[in-house]
Amino acid sequence: MKSNKKGSVIIIIMLFLVSLILLIFTFINEAKAKGIESSVESLGSLWGRSILGEYDYDLEDRYGIFAFCGLEKDISSKLKCYTDFSFLDKKYINYSKCSCKLYNYSLINKDNFKRQVVEEGKFLILKNKERLEEKNDQEFGFIKNSSILGSLPSVYYESENYIDSILENFRGVDSIKELLRRTGNSAFINHYINYYFKDYLNGKMLGDTFFKNEIEYIIAGKPDDKSNLSQVRSKIIAIRSAVNFANFLSDEKKKKEALLMAQIITPGPESVVTQTAILAAWAFKEGKKDYDTLINGGKIPWILNDADSDTDCHNGQDYSDYLRILIGLSNEDTVLGRIMNLIQINMKYLYNESFLIKDYNVGLYFGLDVNGVFHEFEETYY
Repeated sequence: MKSNKKGSVIIIIMLFLVSLILLIFTFINEAKAKGIESSVESLGSLWGRSILGEYDYDLEDRYGIFAFCGLEKDISSKLKCYTDFSFLDKKYINYSKCSCKLYNYSLINKDNFKRQVVEEGKFLILKNKERLEEKNDQEFGFIKNSSILGSLPSVYYESENYIDSILENFRGVDSIKELLRRTGNSAFINHYINYYFKDYLNGKMLGDTFFKNEIEYIIAGKPDDKSNLSQVRSKIIAIRSAVNFANFLSDEKKKKEALLMAQIITPGPESVVTQTAILAAWAFKEGKKDYDTLINGGKIPWILNDADSDTDCHNGQDYSDYLRILIGLSNEDTVLGRIMNLIQINMKYLYNESFLIKDYNVGLYFGLDVNGVFHEFEETYY
């Protein structure tokens, strides 16, 4: 009886010890698996950040854009080198080929590019960063090469959707701030443009660039400086003519003068129609004078009073302010596409003749199977 009890105790103890040993081995295996999983997660994140660390310094320094150059096959090859270096001599790790996807992170993707531009615009405003003014003495530029024009990023986004009715857009607007408020979030894009690109009057200490009239190019999109300047002239005259016409309609003195002239030209009921035509012609003439004032470095108040009729007036908005208005009224996709164009043109011209926006990325996704567990990684600059 005592012998049976003693044998039972030994069996129980043995079962306990075996269970304990199994538990210990299970714990060790789980700890090992967790350790491997944790290492893979840490290493994967490190590999992704290493790829991001290869960003184009000239692109960031010149335009505040973070992006690295690479195709999927090239980045996959780099990731394979990283994984082989980390795991190849470790027999307890079985892993599959590491491959990446870049499509959703391409810099030519409008949303990716816009995010970078908007964030940089916010940063510039937050830090109150402005360029010093500098007379723009650069020669006019002209792109004649059709292959260069055909490779510009804006071919994906170009859409001329300008003002359907300038007068309607300005109805009820009594200040530049009100007009810019109506353009919404584009203020950050506008600030980015004003900081990183020249205009006809101001070189902004930016050094050499392909085009002299860069902001004018963003507005007009022509392949030569002269055409862009001419297009902007027409648009500013149209704006000033519309504003002047709206001002004249609320100015009883000018309306009376126009009506007296109209009654001489077309007596009778038709004089009212002639009055409107006279006011429109008058507004256009004043619009051309306003442009001449702006292009010569002067300022024009949004609403001109009799006291502001002197063309040497120092109050109001200057040429740069009117360029901001034109940017704000332009189609956003078109603006972003033309910013891409300028960046690509200048990067080719100044740093790397093979530079193409479409070859650059703002992040990457990749996956790796380790010991039967699939690990996914996403790394971006934002």
